[in-house]
Amino acid sequence: MKHEIQTRFTINWLYVIALILLVQFAPFSAVKASAYSKTADGFEYKTYPEGYVQICGYEGNEQTVVIPETINGLPVTGIEGSAFQSCRNIRSVTGNSITNISERAFMFCRDLESVSFPKTTIIGEWIFYACTSLKNVNIPMITYLPFNAFKECSALEEVSFPKVTGTGKCVFQDCPMLKSVSLPVATKISCYVFSGCTSLTAVSFPKVTEFGVNVCEDCTALESADFPSAKEVGSDLFLNCVSLKSVNFPNAEYAWGECFKGCGSLEKVSLPKARTIGKNGFSDCTSLTSVSAPKAESIEDEAFSNCTSLKTISLPGATTLWGNTFTGCTSLTSAYFPKVMYLGGKDFLNCTSLSKLVIGGMVSTCGDYAFGFKQNASGKYELIKGLTLYTIIDNRNLAYGFAVRNGINVASVNTTIGRVEVSEKSYTYTGKLIKPEVVVTDKSGKLLDSSEYKVNYQSNKAVGTALVTVTGQGFCSGSASTTFKILPGKTDITLAKSKHKKQLTLKWNKNTAGNSYEIQLSTNKKFKKKKTKKVIISKKNVTKANIKGLKAGKNYYVRIRSFKKISGKEYSGAWSDVKVVNVMR
Repeated sequence: MKHEIQTRFTINWLYVIALILLVQFAPFSAVKASAYSKTADGFEYKTYPEGYVQICGYEGNEQTVVIPETINGLPVTGIEGSAFQSCRNIRSVTGNSITNISERAFMFCRDLESVSFPKTTIIGEWIFYACTSLKNVNIPMITYLPFNAFKECSALEEVSFPKVTGTGKCVFQDCPMLKSVSLPVATKISCYVFSGCTSLTAVSFPKVTEFGVNVCEDCTALESADFPSAKEVGSDLFLNCVSLKSVNFPNAEYAWGECFKGCGSLEKVSLPKARTIGKNGFSDCTSLTSVSAPKAESIEDEAFSNCTSLKTISLPGATTLWGNTFTGCTSLTSAYFPKVMYLGGKDFLNCTSLSKLVIGGMVSTCGDYAFGFKQNASGKYELIKGLTLYTIIDNRNLAYGFAVRNGINVASVNTTIGRVEVSEKSYTYTGKLIKPEVVVTDKSGKLLDSSEYKVNYQSNKAVGTALVTVTGQGFCSGSASTTFKILPGKTDITLAKSKHKKQLTLKWNKNTAGNSYEIQLSTNKKFKKKKTKKVIISKKNVTKANIKGLKAGKNYYVRIRSFKKISGKEYSGAWSDVKVVNVMR
């Protein structure tokens, strides 16, 4: 009896399992068609009970393929997975009614050159993978580019997707001919999307806020990158982009590890909102000369290692240098860190030109060989001569203690502005604010870093005298001023001709910067005073003059300039090119 019950129990469970498997794998007519059909021109398709058709294969011989909009009176709405995969000889495909295309649909179609799907809104992963002849893509309605969609499309040169808001990984990876990409509304770009696109010269994504890793890695022709909305610079974003010269990340708060590593052509970088610069962020940027990151607090390991062209660095917000931060910056002469409290060690190792280091904070951690040392050929550490540490003279300041123990020169961080000079004493009027570079020194004549003072310009647009005032900040006190002139631009003569006896007609272009004109006419080409006639035109809107009383038959050298008088002082522009006129007899 007991055996009979166990047998029934086993049979019942086997029945249940068989029923489950039958239900799970049995075809459901409400989901898909029960069989394939084929058209006369080679399209395999499925008909769905809901009243639409999907293309699931192609056995035709046409090079130019046009997918029918209807089959048997039903709309053709989609292309199923791998439908055209590895099809040879197809050169172009058009599907005007297609709204969705599944994964791998055209994968390995190596002769495919052109595709057009004007109504398609969804495409699957690997869809055009390794379509090595593909050049023209028209799929304007899609909103997402999936994983590997165009990977290894080695002939693809230009793409535009006006409605795409995001991408999967590796979308255009290893497309060596790709030169232009337009994704005007994209907000998120995933990992490796443009990695290995060696012909791409510029990228601009105005609305992108998020990145994956290695997005533009090894884009060796890339010269400029513009990401005005990005909140971060992704890890390895431009790794080994050796031609990159210009980047714009005005809103990025984080620059993650190796984001610009190996960008050997990058000269200037500005990250006005960045709070973190990641490990190896700019290492091996051998042309880098200017870094602006005023809010950066955490500077991670080797962030600027081997930036061999960097001469000065100022990170006024930095509190932490994690270690090896500027190792190998052999041209670095001055460094300014007014708030640093943590030095991880070897932060300035092998900075053999460093002569001025400002560490303004009360340093609580100072690692081995933090500054003032180099390694010789055998790997031993040696002291670098000529370095002065400007810091707080206090035994609680471990940077001060480190310097004293190792025989490094120490001076008080406090200083006073002594003098300011501008690069030129006069500039030509442009209609815009003129802000020349300044050179500021302290009372002893030592050059001050730009982070130690702020600059104010006054009256620096109109013709006249402009004032420049610099005021110390941080550990620098005092102020100093200088001036420079703004002069009218050069006036051009358009006509110089003698039409009447002993007269000369002169015309010139209007010069709005001044309010008067001075004309000189001379029988001497050097305009010697005794042989020169001067004519003043006191109205700036006048652009013509008839000058009488000249010597008949003589050659006259003629020139003109604009000027303006302010409080009795004359501001004159450059002379025009000289014209030579023979005066009629």
